[in-house]
Amino acid sequence: MEAEAVQPSDALHRAIIVGYGPVGQTVTHLVRENGIEPTVIEMNLDTIRRLRNQGISAIYGDARHRDTLTSAGVHTVGNFILSPAGLHGCEEIIRLARELNPSIRILARSTYL
Repeated sequence: MEAEAVQPSDALHRAIIVGYGPVGQTVTHLVRENGIEPTVIEMNLDTIRRLRNQGISAIYGDARHRDTLTSAGVHTVGNFILSPAGLHGCEEIIRLARELNPSIRILARSTYL
């Protein structure tokens, strides 16, 4: 299945958020308040069910895998947010996201400056 073509302004109003811990929850709340449609990538099935019941798009999977990013719609979003600090494999996640969508804006939380 091919990714649907999205206008640049539409893409800027969509974001993928990796992780739904305390920071991911706050980021999801903030982007929704600002008219940005989030899709959360999470590895806890209970959290996925809860998010979907709240009307929030949620994908179960590991963001280090191409098919997970594709399922989350990385081709059609303007923003990609890594919420966990010290996430193992974040370099690979960023590389894949950039490969699949060269114009994506990536924000990553870090433990140290």
